[in-house]
Amino acid sequence: MVLLLKNGEVYAPEYLGKQDVLVVGNTIEVIAPAIDLSHEYVKILDCSDKILVPGFIDGHVHLVGGGECPSCLRIPESQCSDFISGGVTTVLGLLGTDGITKSLESLYTKCKCLENEGMSAYMLTGAYQIPSPTLTGSVMRDVLLIDKVLGVKSAISDHRSSAPQVTDLAKLCAEARVGGLLSNKAGLCVMHLGSGKDTLKPILEMLESTDIPRKNILPTHVGRTPQLFHDAIQYAKSGGHIDLTASEKESDICTAHQVHIALEEGVSSEMLTISSDAYGSRPIFDEEGKLIHISYMNSQVLYENFMSMIIEEKIPMEVALKFVSSNVAARMGLETQKGHLKAGYDADIIVMNPDLSIRDVLCKGREMMRNQELCSGYYRGPSGPL
Repeated sequence: MVLLLKNGEVYAPEYLGKQDVLVVGNTIEVIAPAIDLSHEYVKILDCSDKILVPGFIDGHVHLVGGGECPSCLRIPESQCSDFISGGVTTVLGLLGTDGITKSLESLYTKCKCLENEGMSAYMLTGAYQIPSPTLTGSVMRDVLLIDKVLGVKSAISDHRSSAPQVTDLAKLCAEARVGGLLSNKAGLCVMHLGSGKDTLKPILEMLESTDIPRKNILPTHVGRTPQLFHDAIQYAKSGGHIDLTASEKESDICTAHQVHIALEEGVSSEMLTISSDAYGSRPIFDEEGKLIHISYMNSQVLYENFMSMIIEEKIPMEVALKFVSSNVAARMGLETQKGHLKAGYDADIIVMNPDLSIRDVLCKGREMMRNQELCSGYYRGPSGPL
C-alpha cells in the first residue's frame, strides 16, 4: 500500500514544519515539503491544519493483566483498541507481583496476538521473584533466543519483592546485558521501585560494585514518593535514565508537573521517559500490609499526561514527545526503527487535530484509526481481515 499524507505540520519529534509524508508498505519512504504523486494505487490523506507526530511507545504495560490479589479480582488483559485510541502503536509488556499464574508464556503469546492485530509488541522476561522466572531457563538465553524479549524485569524497595541482594540484581543485569550484546538488543533491566525506604540504594550499590553501564538499567515508578522522586532526579543528573508512571487525572501526584520539576532542576530531557503501567494492579494496603482496595488504568493515560505537559506545564511539544516516543525507543534499543518520523523508519504515525485530539493512527503503515473511529477489520487472521 502507498499512502501520501499531505500538508501536515510535522514533529519528528523535532519540528520540521509543513511537510508531506510518503508511506510505502510498512515504512516511511520520504518526508519532503512537497511530494507530487498521483496514481490509482496511491491513497492521499489530506492533513492540512493537522499535526503529524510519531506513534506513542508505552514502555511499561501489563499486557496479560496484573496479578496481585485473589482470583475473583484479577485484572483483565489489555486490548488493542485501547492502545490505538490513545495513540499507542508500540508496547513493552511485562509481569509484576504474580509471576506464576500470570506467565511469561501467556505474555509472549499476547505480544504475538497484538502484532497480528497490527501493533508492535515486545516483552521483558522475569518478574518480582528471585530466582527470576524465564522461558528458557536463563535470562541470557531468553534475551538471546526469543525474538520478543528485550530484557528483564525485577523489583526493589517494595514489600512485595523477593528482597533481592545486590549480587542478585547484578546477575540479572549482567545476563540481560550480555544477552543483548549477543542478539543486538537493548539488554534492558527494568527495576520496579516501590515505596520502601531504600529507594534507589540497591541500584547505586550495584553500579558501584560492578562494571554494568547505567544505560542498561531503567528504574521505573520513580515519582511514587517525594524521597524517591528526589533521589531519582539526582540519579538522572548523574547520567542515569528514569521512568515516570503516568498519573490519573484525580491523582494527588501529577506526572506532568514532575516532568516540569525535573527539567527545571537540570535533568536532561534525554534521560526521561513516561509509561502507563496499564492493566497493572494499583493496590492500596493498610498499615499492616493488608490489601484493602485495587484498581487499574488503561494505556490512554499516556496521552492524557502528554496533553497535560503541553497545555498545563507549557512544555514544548517537541520536548514532550520525546518522553513517549524517541526516548522510549532508545531505551528499548529500537532507536533506528521507531520513535521518529524519518525515512526508513516504521510508519507509526498519529494525525492530530489543531486541539491535539487524535484523528488518525497508523501502525507500520496500516490505518488503525480513521477520523476518530477504529478501522473495521484491523484484526487480520491467517486468511485476512475478520
